[in-house]
Amino acid sequence: MIALTNTLSHVLHTDYQLECPQTKRSTIKKMGGHVARWEELIPPCAPTDIDRPLILQFRAKCLELGLAPSTINSYVRTVTGLARIAGAKTELKRLKLTESGDALPTPSLDDLDRAWRVTTRLQWPQERRVNSRPVWCTIPRPLWWRALLITEFCTGLRRADLFGLQWPQVAVDRIPTINRKTGKTQYIPIPDPLRPWLDLLRRLGSELVFGCRHATQVDRELNRLAGLVGAPEMGLQAMRRRSSRAYDAAHAGAGKIILNHGKSVTESHYLASEETLQLAQSKLVYPPSFLERPSLDRQLVLF
Repeated sequence: MIALTNTLSHVLHTDYQLECPQTKRSTIKKMGGHVARWEELIPPCAPTDIDRPLILQFRAKCLELGLAPSTINSYVRTVTGLARIAGAKTELKRLKLTESGDALPTPSLDDLDRAWRVTTRLQWPQERRVNSRPVWCTIPRPLWWRALLITEFCTGLRRADLFGLQWPQVAVDRIPTINRKTGKTQYIPIPDPLRPWLDLLRRLGSELVFGCRHATQVDRELNRLAGLVGAPEMGLQAMRRRSSRAYDAAHAGAGKIILNHGKSVTESHYLASEETLQLAQSKLVYPPSFLERPSLDRQLVLF
């Protein structure tokens, strides 16, 4: 029997908090949920005994429960992090979150094309009114979702950047994004198919481009879309991967730029990142439906 002082829960509430005292209480609570899932599915063992076979066993059981790969990866990150703090084998430092040969789930262009056409079946956002007037989503729901799909495909923005994007930041022909590794501002040119959808989003009358910051709910709805069309995971991170692959297919090196994953700004395509993205956009292959222009005249369900 494993002593209570030799469990992941104990490591979380003692060693981890001593090592990371600034961690928010809400984060500790969330990590506790991850640990509880581990302890539910894996027989009791000391944190120092956690190894690759146990992690892969845990992952397989989570998949059997129908959990999303991104959720499983969050669990694994928490477990391996706590195990390392407890002194587990160093092999966990380089443990891939997917099995050998697996690719992270990424929707295909065909998946996106089909998802675009069933946005009419989503039930969020619900209309909220103040003094009988809509609060923020004042355009037909399907058009809001289509605007989101094409914006993420064209820009590959991180969720925080996408939902924090404000109109004063958006120039006539480009969108700024900060490279998290260099701290420098890079610019994503606005391709022609995206322009009318940005014009549509201005009808929301909000300083925020998408009128809200509900990124978590958006991820849930995108994965609901994936279920409707039989696609793999279609959350915002999966959409970023699709955007990167589409840009790379159009022009070598453009995928890293769109993800802001460049470790050095000395490489030639980083010195001319905007020009590289423009070249990629000139050859970018879109899902066919993404080339449609928004029309408020069509019979679309508003709310």
